[in-house]
Amino acid sequence: MGRLSEAKTGYELWLDREDIPVSEGYGIADVTQIPRGEWQRTGGKGAYIQLEGMQGVTGMYVAEIPAGGFLKPERHLYQEVIYVLRGRGSTQVWSAVQRQLRASAAPCPDRCPISVRSVSGSRVRVRVALPVLEPL
Repeated sequence: MGRLSEAKTGYELWLDREDIPVSEGYGIADVTQIPRGEWQRTGGKGAYIQLEGMQGVTGMYVAEIPAGGFLKPERHLYQEVIYVLRGRGSTQVWSAVQRQLRASAAPCPDRCPISVRSVSGSRVRVRVALPVLEPL
């Protein structure tokens, strides 16, 4: 990918510290097929997606939740949208309502703790879209 500067942004340095794969390109044909690694922070497997032209605008990741398992609760300063790609999962938002998802999307409000879990006997894969908070 072409860059004006070789210096990494704060967001890219943070991605490096997350220590999971980052898939880059102009597009990804099937996000369920990108390599995922053990993700200590969430307790599942995951990978980030960096699309050319979206740097500093939005970030995405794919997470895999083990059968009957869940991702550790997180609290964000921004809204995110969770798409269930495979399996059956639910998004739990504390101080709001619990949303049951099946191959659908759920908007999650900012500043609320959020956890995603598998509600079936199979793994669940989700894609999450969120804004990137990059200083100008």
